[in-house]
Amino acid sequence: FVSYATILTIIINSMAGRFITLELSKGNEEKANRYYTSVLVIDIVLSIIIVFVAFNPQKVRKLCKQLMLFYVILFY
Repeated sequence: FVSYATILTIIINSMAGRFITLELSKGNEEKANRYYTSVLVIDIVLSIIIVFVAFNPQKVRKLCKQLMLFYVILFY
């Protein structure tokens, strides 16, 4: 799970770096700040999810079992 979260974080932060750099080069500091704030919020939410998973593995396993039932019904 942590590997997926790491990959997702790298993708989001790379995309944000690109758009923030583009907006700063255009002189649009307000839009660059909006991108930065959005990415900061997304990173905080991902951190909260990782902490939840780390401290509640039983609930996550139970949720995964429930989702697996929907997966089986959907694809079989």
